[in-house]
Amino acid sequence: MRSLRHLRPVLVICTVVMLGMFAGCGNNDDPVIVNPPAVPSGGYFAVYADMGGSDCNLQDPGTGIVTYYVVHMGMEGATAAEFEVQFDGFTGTMTGMTSPFQTAMIDPQEGSFTLAYGACTPLPAHVATLRFNSTSATPACATARIVPHPVSGRIGVVDCSQNYLDATGKVSYFNNDGNCPCSVPSVPGSDWTKIRNIREE
Repeated sequence: MRSLRHLRPVLVICTVVMLGMFAGCGNNDDPVIVNPPAVPSGGYFAVYADMGGSDCNLQDPGTGIVTYYVVHMGMEGATAAEFEVQFDGFTGTMTGMTSPFQTAMIDPQEGSFTLAYGACTPLPAHVATLRFNSTSATPACATARIVPHPVSGRIGVVDCSQNYLDATGKVSYFNNDGNCPCSVPSVPGSDWTKIRNIREE
């Protein structure tokens, strides 16, 4: 008999879809699980220095508390998401991982997030906050990247029509010394009025 462990990826995907339904998408159609397309249509996630997603050059001078933000971009709107944040070479000690959304399942040990946005949320949107205590400067070009959720194996998004879609995870760099310029798309300054930043109360 197969153990329940084999069902965990399916359960996580179903949880994300259900969270999207509870967010209130405006119709009662059954959620549709969409196979991964050639080009992911669920937008993309990246770690930024600001909630607006305008600066992906992460700074860590090693002088105390540092805060970074996960921003979801690249599609019109979404109701739920799942992903993991992974660091390579970063020297900070995690002090808190939170989300502005009330319905959230967060595993600080793995850096994984399963989030219900609470409604059909226009993008870009700040979806997670990462806080660390830094006592020594992180080496130049260390990375912060968005990778698939450790259980489902996907960076998943539920859109405003209750479709489960695959998204892309981007890579951001710390303490750029000229060898790792930020290549993650950002929100142009002229579009600030279009940004929906959902801030923590």
